[in-house]
Amino acid sequence: MNLCRQIKHNSKKCLYNNWGKAISITLLFIAIFLFFSIVETILCKFIGVNEYYESINTVGQLKELLGQSTYLSAIITLIMATGLFIITTPLSFGILGWYYQLSEGNADDILSIFNGFSNIKIFLRTIWMSINLCIRKLFWYIIFILPSITLLSIGSYSLYLNNGTSSIFISTVCFMLSAILFIVFFVLYIIFSGRYFLSWYYLLDGKTSVFKSIKNSVRATRGFKDVIFMYQISFIGWYVLCFFVLPILYVIPYYQMSSMLMARFLMEHDQRRNQIVVFKKEEEKNNNNIEETQNNENKEEYTTEEPTRPFNSENH
Repeated sequence: MNLCRQIKHNSKKCLYNNWGKAISITLLFIAIFLFFSIVETILCKFIGVNEYYESINTVGQLKELLGQSTYLSAIITLIMATGLFIITTPLSFGILGWYYQLSEGNADDILSIFNGFSNIKIFLRTIWMSINLCIRKLFWYIIFILPSITLLSIGSYSLYLNNGTSSIFISTVCFMLSAILFIVFFVLYIIFSGRYFLSWYYLLDGKTSVFKSIKNSVRATRGFKDVIFMYQISFIGWYVLCFFVLPILYVIPYYQMSSMLMARFLMEHDQRRNQIVVFKKEEEKNNNNIEETQNNENKEEYTTEEPTRPFNSENH
């Protein structure tokens, strides 16, 4: 049985007799999203403007796009998104902690998912972790899609020049290569982003800083990014079923429990690997100390040894 299958099998064992709590947590999380969406709709209707995404879809002219109603709807959407981010980020961290305890065999009370709000230090740390990871992932995303954007710009410029058949040919080739590169580099970006897979899990101990958690994640996932990618790909079928809404209540707990077990496997593997390295370094250090001690003892024996007196014939 390969690693992914073993992890999924063990996650079902962990969730056994705990599906009720896991589904309740999922429903609570979904309810918060729905609450903010409903509040945004009510505010927009009360003020008399469309929601921001509706304004973008219905506007046909640039002058209307820059109208006052669009600005108001954008501000309301931004406020709601900020509020949702501030609430769901620590809540997600608390849910992660609940699944960690479940992986230990302890089924905590559902209220433990609010532990992210119990301490201002933990609260701010979760917010900073989320912002930090967003910035890092956005940076690497831009780096990875830069070749595709470059070819797309060349093709667009060539089409803009409109120098006849050659211009159309160059732009077509550039557009095709741009699309191919985008797909290839996007897949590579997803694989590369696996280096941050363990960041949140290292933060669970409450002592590790955000930067240290990210650094540990990058180190622990070295050599396992392809494993993480294949693990995430193995859930594609379940993601498709989520379009029917109801399977979400099964898929989300199943994925989160499996991810927790995968994270623990990688973290424990990294710990064993570091222990081996530390042991080797200590062993080498001890061997060097022993050699140094032996050399010093040999030197002392040599210096303390009395020199032999030369034979003097006059004394006889």
